[in-house]
Amino acid sequence: MIIFKTTAYFNPHLDDLCFFEEKEGITKKLVSALEPSNKQSGPVDLFCLSWAICFYKTSKKILAEQDYTNKDLKVKVTLEMQKDDKGFYFKPTAILGIQDMTLEQTEIIADATHKRCPISRLISADENVSVKVENYNELITE
Repeated sequence: MIIFKTTAYFNPHLDDLCFFEEKEGITKKLVSALEPSNKQSGPVDLFCLSWAICFYKTSKKILAEQDYTNKDLKVKVTLEMQKDDKGFYFKPTAILGIQDMTLEQTEIIADATHKRCPISRLISADENVSVKVENYNELITE
């Protein structure tokens, strides 16, 4: 049973402005935790943003190491809060799309990224964490 779902988008073309969507289509802009606001970002939003940025930068590094310096990529992180008989838990998913690469090629980069990204390494032992790939042109990050 999904309680809520938060999605964070990292898009370098937006000058690091990231937006979050939660239940009922509410969109929030990232704001300082010290700034009073009824649309204030919470820890779940910030976790998604952190993982999205880390996954993006690690993917770019891996692509550069393989001489793919001109590849654009998109990273989307979703986090679902779910409930089972033990209580609540989080189910985060990172999704990677790389311009002009097949899903198989993208999966190789995603697997390498998940092994090297510091946040991925921090959470990878959790069975609820997953990494997926999507076609670059179909991955919506806005």
